[in-house]
Amino acid sequence: LGDVYKRQADERKVMTQKGTLQTGQFVRRTIALHIKERFTEVFATDGSKKGNKAAYGVWEGPDAVAEERMREGGAESEEEIERRIAAGMYGGALPEGWGVTEAEMAAVIRALQIARSRDDGTGPGRRVLICTDSQATMRAMETAWRAGRHTGTRVDRKGLVATMVELRRELSRERSGGQE
Repeated sequence: LGDVYKRQADERKVMTQKGTLQTGQFVRRTIALHIKERFTEVFATDGSKKGNKAAYGVWEGPDAVAEERMREGGAESEEEIERRIAAGMYGGALPEGWGVTEAEMAAVIRALQIARSRDDGTGPGRRVLICTDSQATMRAMETAWRAGRHTGTRVDRKGLVATMVELRRELSRERSGGQE
């Protein structure tokens, strides 16, 4: 589990300098959105590429504190905290040749798949917030959602975009005919 928390030196420097301010701003905005929209799931997603290797990651926050621990009180051990944090992490390597945007799309797809796996098929569907730094991914999904089909020029991304839109449609089934 310790490897999960290691960051490269340059990332650590940026987070030390600006992380607290940016995290605080993000938390305030996310809470305001949640109060209005009442999300059932919130995911942070990311894709990356180094050399010819690409990967994606999804995080939904730490797992809940065990009921037994809450009854007993007291502080959690570092190992218990690490285990709860790791329980909310998902990710994996992608095929050679995938770029950063494809990795970002894979992360969004995985987050939507996780939300769908929790959907029992009744009620208004899931309300999912995806927190991503990939404007290209969100633009591609939103454009295809509104048009009802993939409209981008990147044919190699058509399957990824179609998968994101189909998962979104399944999750939002009863709101405005799936068009909200």
